[in-house]
Amino acid sequence: MFSPWHLWFIIAIILLIAEILTPGFLLASFGIGCLGSALAAGFGFGLKAQIVGFIAGTL
Repeated sequence: MFSPWHLWFIIAIILLIAEILTPGFLLASFGIGCLGSALAAGFGFGLKAQIVGFIAGTL
């Protein structure tokens, strides 16, 4: 089944593909934030660390 990092990674890929189709850089920053969350989830951290990874990656 899916683990949380799978979900974060799929969302990141979708956002990065959508960034190619739209002007600006907004969706790419959210996609990079999702990759940070996927990394945190992959290492077994909880939801709080995943949210921190998302925020840090987005900024």
